[in-house]
Amino acid sequence: MFTFKQFSLSDSECAMKIGTDGVLLGSFAANYPCSRVLDVGTGCGLLALMIAQKTQAIIDGIEIEENAAGQAAANFKQTPWTHRLFAHHISLQKFATNAEKKYDLVVSNPPFFKGSLNSQYHPRNLARHDHSLSFNELFAHTRQLMINHGILLIIYPADAEQLMDQTAKENLFSAAKKVYIYPTPGHSARRIISEFHIKPVAQLKKESIIIESGIRHQYTSDYKKLTFDYHPFWK
Repeated sequence: MFTFKQFSLSDSECAMKIGTDGVLLGSFAANYPCSRVLDVGTGCGLLALMIAQKTQAIIDGIEIEENAAGQAAANFKQTPWTHRLFAHHISLQKFATNAEKKYDLVVSNPPFFKGSLNSQYHPRNLARHDHSLSFNELFAHTRQLMINHGILLIIYPADAEQLMDQTAKENLFSAAKKVYIYPTPGHSARRIISEFHIKPVAQLKKESIIIESGIRHQYTSDYKKLTFDYHPFWK
């Protein structure tokens, strides 16, 4: 069990485990005003739970891998917000075809190891690789599901920035903000969190955050401030 300040959850049935990427994206996403949220590839439900803690939104988490979807549902039931959290064992492609709802916030920590070697463990393939959900499909189907002034938040590897920007443009999305994630000072960015809008954006805002000061497990004040409401060891 992973214990945060206001909830606990397990990722034992999930191919991809809880990590810094999810905590970062969840911390950012939870600060956006929203009433209906879609978490694409919810896994154990971490992003959905982080958003539920700080908003009053109704949140749907969709997950293509059956065991992970079941674990998300179990994790949701053990929180004070269970009445606002719903786990669905379904692909984004099928969900978008049948959905009658529209969302003002869509979040995703998508599979992004494009073209790399597959694991022999099938659930891990689904979680780590883009064969089941390409960037193009993510944008195209999200567009179907978002209200006109909705927001899409994605975290992805920094070396996929050009591909992400091009795919967003092809699907008529505009980047409003990029947050570059640096592991330590002096290193290049490893991840980017991008905020996309359907409507044209006049100017792109760029921000950055460094996770560790340069010494293992000594975190920067910016990272502590961002994740303060979740990590139990921030007092």
